[in-house]
Amino acid sequence: VAAWNRKVADNALAYPGSAIKPFTLIALIDAGVLPPSADWICSGHLTIGSHNLACTHPKSAAPLDAVSALAYSCNEYFAHFAAAIPPDRLRAVLTSYGFDAASINAPADDLRLQALGETTVRITPTRLLGAYRKLAVTRLENRPSLQLVFRGMEASAEYGTSRAATIPNWRIAGKTGTGPEYGWV
Repeated sequence: VAAWNRKVADNALAYPGSAIKPFTLIALIDAGVLPPSADWICSGHLTIGSHNLACTHPKSAAPLDAVSALAYSCNEYFAHFAAAIPPDRLRAVLTSYGFDAASINAPADDLRLQALGETTVRITPTRLLGAYRKLAVTRLENRPSLQLVFRGMEASAEYGTSRAATIPNWRIAGKTGTGPEYGWV
């Protein structure tokens, strides 16, 4: 996007879609609301209001944990557990990474949709790149509380939605996402 039009990359606010999920997981961990055995059996079907958020990952009778849910970008998993995040914690985490999340307490918007990057929360392509850069730098701090996030992103590249980015003999972490407005993520 920046090569095509830097002004758009720097200024086009859009919903981040699934690219927000690592940061939602950080908010779940930070708020202390992710249960130690946070497993979820995904039905593949999720509708919130008028939003059809059906999961497209491989179906399994085995429950997904945080790592596999992030690897497969499971909407059901994140919607279910995000309902427990205090809105101020979600806003604080997202804002700290550069998301425009000032209106997260808006009562008209479902917190689950916000945590899935479908409403209220916006970011530019340049700031989204900065959010992931900050997350990568955080990896160097080796914070035990964020190991689930990093393992989930590595699993995404290993067997999940971003496996096309895998390079043999390289340790890769990734996350896919499609913004519902512009599809630039």
